[in-house]
Amino acid sequence: SDLLGGANPPMHNLTSHCSCDKLLLSSLGPAAIFQPKVMGIYTKSWTSYNQHPSYRENYGADYRLYQLPTSGWLVSYKRGANIGYVHNPDISQTCPYLIQSGWLYYNSVHGVWLHDTTLVLRCIQKTEE
Repeated sequence: SDLLGGANPPMHNLTSHCSCDKLLLSSLGPAAIFQPKVMGIYTKSWTSYNQHPSYRENYGADYRLYQLPTSGWLVSYKRGANIGYVHNPDISQTCPYLIQSGWLYYNSVHGVWLHDTTLVLRCIQKTEE
């Protein structure tokens, strides 16, 4: 019987799963010392990148947060660049704010990527529905 009605399931769209419009990138450790300009609020961009959401730091130095398909999430000076300042190699998460740990910062003095356990990316404003 078709009394309850029904419909096809919604199309799978990776970017729609990320219900956060604004993210806060912050550190209480060495990342804040070596990469202070990239810390701040990132707003979800109107367009995705590599079928994942991308974000832009509108209130600071205009950095971008996006996922590179083979190396993970990166904060850089422009979307798509391979050079960055904060990185997370986790490519399993569609939404970067769901990554609980493993964020790295680039230490320009020593020329290496290092862990900072206080470096976090959090959702601070969800999409209104």
